[in-house]
Amino acid sequence: MLAAGGEALMARAHIQAVSFAAALTGFAALFAAGLYQSIALEGRLPRQRGYGEWVNELADRKDWPAVVRALELSAALDIDQSAVEVEVIPNLISLARRLGDRDVELFARRKLAERRPSDASAHNALAWALLAAPEVGELERREAAHHAESALSLDPGSARAHWILGRVALLEGSREAAFEHWEEARRLDGALAQELLEELRQRDPALVEAFLSRSAAAGRR
Repeated sequence: MLAAGGEALMARAHIQAVSFAAALTGFAALFAAGLYQSIALEGRLPRQRGYGEWVNELADRKDWPAVVRALELSAALDIDQSAVEVEVIPNLISLARRLGDRDVELFARRKLAERRPSDASAHNALAWALLAAPEVGELERREAAHHAESALSLDPGSARAHWILGRVALLEGSREAAFEHWEEARRLDGALAQELLEELRQRDPALVEAFLSRSAAAGRR
């Protein structure tokens, strides 16, 4: 996974550096502390220098795919370092999203959900990312449903988890089940549901109108 992801990243077109500068401002302090001095990537890290110094040099050269690869490796290997959870993985997610690399983003979000099994928002974020592709396969639908259900077990009032489960139901061909979840999402958090409905309206206005008509009819009963 890591090697394939790295090769895919290195094969991508040149990415403009300016848009990534803000995402890297916090790296220096984390890496300069010597947290990753024991790791050498592809033999390109001289032993006398710290990992952070090397990563900063990659950033100075605007080699963003290599920076992402370094962070990905750190997230995979440094399983006992709390800084990986609060610094490396969130920054990896941010850079992967900016690069448009869905595989790396999902890798990072899975790592975060593993590290935060009791965090409903981490499960919801992973489930949401799994459903973000234009085409979602069966395995990803199942994984998204699993994490949304985990979020609901941790936070029964999670409107986002209900919305995600509604999207899964819709992808599986059950519009009625989807509408039931979305109605519950509206009950739990009307503002969030309205925001998500407006986003959905941009892609499928007929579906939104069908949901609102059903909801209005149910309210008149």
